[in-house]
Amino acid sequence: MRAPTLYIMVAMLVAGACNSSKPVIEVTAPAPKVQEITHWPGVDSSIALAANSLADSILVPPERLAEGQMRARKAKALAYLADSLLGPIGIFALPEGPDTTSVEQRNNAIEAFNDGVTALNAYGEASDSLNAVLLLADAVTAFRAALNANPFDEESHYWLSRVYQLQADALGSTGAIEEAIDVLRRLVSMHNHQHVYLSLLAEMHERRRSKDGGLAAAVLWERAAQELITDASIDDVWIDSLTVFTYFARSSRAFILASEGELALTALDYAAPFSVTSEGEDFLESERQWIAWDDADVETRIRFDSLLTVAATRPENAVDDLIQLANVVRSRRAQTDVQHELALLQYQIGEVEAAVSRIAALWSTLQDSAGVLTPKAIRVREDYGVIAFNIGLTKKDEGNMRAALGYFMQSEATRFSQAGKAAFEVSRLLKNDIPAALAAAQRAENVIDQLNPDEQDELLRHIIELLRRSGNRGRAQEYIQKLRQLR
Repeated sequence: MRAPTLYIMVAMLVAGACNSSKPVIEVTAPAPKVQEITHWPGVDSSIALAANSLADSILVPPERLAEGQMRARKAKALAYLADSLLGPIGIFALPEGPDTTSVEQRNNAIEAFNDGVTALNAYGEASDSLNAVLLLADAVTAFRAALNANPFDEESHYWLSRVYQLQADALGSTGAIEEAIDVLRRLVSMHNHQHVYLSLLAEMHERRRSKDGGLAAAVLWERAAQELITDASIDDVWIDSLTVFTYFARSSRAFILASEGELALTALDYAAPFSVTSEGEDFLESERQWIAWDDADVETRIRFDSLLTVAATRPENAVDDLIQLANVVRSRRAQTDVQHELALLQYQIGEVEAAVSRIAALWSTLQDSAGVLTPKAIRVREDYGVIAFNIGLTKKDEGNMRAALGYFMQSEATRFSQAGKAAFEVSRLLKNDIPAALAAAQRAENVIDQLNPDEQDELLRHIIELLRRSGNRGRAQEYIQKLRQLR
């Protein structure tokens, strides 16, 4: 009998397979490129503009189509090469022929295995880090001895791989990861239908944090899912949907590590039928949006996310790199996000003219001819209105009233959520042109809820003054009543 404490170790050693994360949310810069518009004889310019805009969003240019076909061929080739990604078996190769392990060899293997169990139990109770490291080394020696005595011992393979995993966790040892992969390859070669072993090998390949490791892991996660599905069909039992979903989701993440965005999207498609909760559906949609950000070029997406992290604490360090990224990304969505972040960062570090020029150009490209704005366009409009309004306040403080008027009028023209404040400022600056000032004040009054109580009071007083100066005392009295009701 083997030590009964073996099964106590499972809770201590088995890591959760679901934990995974994506690789890692104002310098004068060139303005966004202006979209070239094709014109046709007999077609109105406004219709040509709308047609070009629709074509940009739904028609695939020939070069992009060819690239997509190339990616599809690449994905198919990688799928065919799945078996070779596991690589050759290293240590403890199976002897030729059937299992001829003698009784004495089996007994020696059991004795060595129990020594490994004892070392692991002691490791679990160790309080001294140095002693813990030594105990892990003892466990490795014991389990290797067990495998030398009986190369077919499944449990010794399993626990030796887990000890290597613990060494990798405790020491950050790359060598331990490779050793664990070697042992798990051997285990998978003996039991290639066991989804648990396939998932363990996939996880260890992920830990290599390389494109090759990610590719091997992705294939193994998919294979683990397929084996679990096959098990359920053979036994005629309910499929463990959550585990299958997790395996396919981790396959997608591993393809991201390998910079294979198209394959990552395919893995999500495989996962979709096994999503049984709204949280799972939300996860899939979020992952799809992230991967597809720049036509499934996950490297540019990872780079963008990394720059956002830098920008959160050191915005001046991210601007130049974002400018370079703007010249690399291809999709409209990616270009919009990069230009938007650039404008905000440039404004934040004081490059206000570059910022407002950039966001103005971006806003002009996002306005739909039918007047329908996407959520992203609304956010850009909001930021454009705020930036223009704040520049107007600065110009006013500097005494440059002409520039202030221009920026306030531009801010109001965006129709952002605080456009009433901009209209009020326009009216104040135009107070010597009573009709124009009254017109601007009326626009502010039409959205008076955008103003705080003090501003509302000031606006009504301002209108009363303008009406009195114009000689229209009757209407002035009406606004005096409004002012009293407001109070």
